[in-house]
Amino acid sequence: MSRSESLLLPESVVENLADALWARMVGANCDPIELNLRAKLAIEHRLFGGSAPPFGLDKLITEETAAYIGVKAETLRDKAKRRILGIPSPYNYGRKLFWRRSELDQWIERQRVTAVDADL
Repeated sequence: MSRSESLLLPESVVENLADALWARMVGANCDPIELNLRAKLAIEHRLFGGSAPPFGLDKLITEETAAYIGVKAETLRDKAKRRILGIPSPYNYGRKLFWRRSELDQWIERQRVTAVDADL
């Protein structure tokens, strides 16, 4: 028996091991869209610090925007719901919607100021 033959594990064992490692490294409730968003934000912060990033890095797709502001993607796709919430208007490229994270940050700050004023 060669060395490579003695190290073979059943596929189910390998899958269970991979799942356990994934859960330990990134959490059991890992959302790939949220991970992608976090990676984008980390790269943006590392490259640009406090200066405004170009639209390519500042651009969030519908799902990323929904995760960023804490609403469902369907809410962002609905013009009436966006208008009620006062969410900044998206950029349209074909049938896709994009938002600038910097504009969303400003919107979030305005929401915070409004909430604090209401408490006083």
